[in-house]
Amino acid sequence: MINQPGFRLNFSTNSSGGIEFRGSPTWTNTAEKLLSKLDRAELPALKIHVQEEIPAHQGLGSGTQFVYALCYGILKAQGYPDNTVEDLRKLTGRGQRSSIGSQGFFHGGLW
Repeated sequence: MINQPGFRLNFSTNSSGGIEFRGSPTWTNTAEKLLSKLDRAELPALKIHVQEEIPAHQGLGSGTQFVYALCYGILKAQGYPDNTVEDLRKLTGRGQRSSIGSQGFFHGGLW
């Protein structure tokens, strides 16, 4: 794994209700796919802003890392405890072909 680049997502309360997402078109599309799998009525009202990102389709596991980060942040906002690799794999359907994104999310940086 590499130390940089990385993802940094900012989660804050959305007083307007619902989920408001700001990010590049690639990550907006990926976020919409994940959110379509979840029960939006159960989701907290959040503003989610991608402040730093990993380039997509570079073999760095960026898609899995992004989806895990998004799911993890939403779950934390709902008051769920920390989640394991298996929890996030089951919830998101990611990490099936390769574990590079899972390793990057849970262990990060150089190893």
